Amino acid sequence: MGSVTSNSPKTLTVREAADAVRADRLVVVPTETVFGIAAAASSKGAVDSLWSLGTESSRLALAWHIESGVRLAETLEGAEHRLSAVQRRLVEKLCPGPLLLAIELGDDAIERVRSALGVEAGVLDDDGVLLVRIVANPQTQRAISEVGGPVIVRSIPGGGNARTGDEIARAIDRIGAAHLVAGVLASDSRPLGKGSTLVRFLTSGGYRVDREGAYAERYIDKQIMRTILFVCTGNTCRSPMAAAIARELIAREPLELPTTVRSAGAFTSGGMPATPEAATAVESLGYTMGGHQSSVLTREMIAQADEIYGLTSSHVDAIRAIDPNAGDKVKLLDPDGQDVTDPIGQSQPVYDATAKRLRDLIEKRLGAMRSAEKGGASR
Repeated sequence: MGSVTSNSPKTLTVREAADAVRADRLVVVPTETVFGIAAAASSKGAVDSLWSLGTESSRLALAWHIESGVRLAETLEGAEHRLSAVQRRLVEKLCPGPLLLAIELGDDAIERVRSALGVEAGVLDDDGVLLVRIVANPQTQRAISEVGGPVIVRSIPGGGNARTGDEIARAIDRIGAAHLVAGVLASDSRPLGKGSTLVRFLTSGGYRVDREGAYAERYIDKQIMRTILFVCTGNTCRSPMAAAIARELIAREPLELPTTVRSAGAFTSGGMPATPEAATAVESLGYTMGGHQSSVLTREMIAQADEIYGLTSSHVDAIRAIDPNAGDKVKLLDPDGQDVTDPIGQSQPVYDATAKRLRDLIEKRLGAMRSAEKGGASR
């Protein structure tokens, strides 16, 4: 907490902070951005105390602070509202973190959320919009989880950038809140001292950046792009055919998430064109290979990709050898577990048959992605 004087608020453990919130007290908690004052959202007394701090705008709705995207998904599903694939993608990529979500739900869904949480109107919602923050600070996460009920947090009026015990003490003294605050939750990390980014989830399924903060708008826009990576041996036959076919299929029937397609070779020197037979096989299906040059598979490529398909089990092993943390995003292209054998050095009909099989397998994989987009849930 930094320097602490006799006037500084008491430092609380996770258990003590949770107990204080359950007892309708206010507690100063760290988020990734600033220190804020937390209260039980279902306690009228605690909410009134929190609203009493500050200026004429002090009774505005406050953000519901939760510990995980799973909790958010469960609550919204209980209110018969499902986030779009793009919205779920942003939650997956950016939360927990310095992101404040304004989720447009409408009056009926908001009422179902309030009823499930036991919270009065206007506490964490405004005109059909639910305010939510998924907190990354581990101590605050744990404290919120131990409280059990919904927790709201507001920044310290005029002191949101306070970073030490003395600074927090001075900030809460200025607003006359010292007698209301039970203490400050101890934390291993300091807030950034920079505001959160406000993103509105629209009823259309899209989103809008209403206020930039720790995340710039261009960074947020970049997160929704999904990357599919195909990997074979030399990146001159199978994986470039697969990438060309996938690009055409997606262009003809777009996925909900913007998607880019790449290919690479696990055992190649790079810079080589696709074989003429591979280009001809792709063209025979009505697709275009384009100006392909082989690429060497790297750890960075693996880290950037969302879905990685090896053409054989040996390619899957090679990918995981380069990056053991690649996890479940690495799969054999064939869902049934069969390798796509290498047509290199064989006749054009063999290439043509390989291209047709690749098309069939990729259609299956894209179909699974579309189903997940329609029915998936946040983590």
